Amino acid sequence: MSVGLSSRARRLLAHAYVAMFVGLIAYGAYNYIPVAMEYSKYWFTEYRLNPMDERLTRPLLVYSVERRGDQLLLKVFRTYVKPLARSLSLRVELCSAAGDCSFAFFQRRVATGCMYTFTIYLSPIEARIGEVVKVHVVALLNEQVVLDEEIYLEE
Repeated sequence: MSVGLSSRARRLLAHAYVAMFVGLIAYGAYNYIPVAMEYSKYWFTEYRLNPMDERLTRPLLVYSVERRGDQLLLKVFRTYVKPLARSLSLRVELCSAAGDCSFAFFQRRVATGCMYTFTIYLSPIEARIGEVVKVHVVALLNEQVVLDEEIYLEE
């Protein structure tokens, strides 16, 4: 003689599992909404990247270089591509039309999937070398060169 659950007991147990699962989903959704509302401002930023952009296959990419008055803003995006390094070293070479150059160095810890903005004040540099027309960026992650890019500034 085998001992087992009757079909009615099995049906009740199945309903209990479904009710527990639905309750768990409802609990998660109820707690998710206030947190999602709080952090929604970070989901929609002014940064837009095409998911098919081939530059996303590199560990680091220069998102933009913009001149705003006396400042040069260099925006760099750290992708999810290896090496999964935390230390970033940037060497930014600012060159004039005459070929004179000045350097700026940055070093910081970075996380993957984040955008970083580096600011360079141009007035002391342009007083020495003239108007900056070219920016050469060399980036190292864990002392390994992952980016070497030249960008010409628009007038």
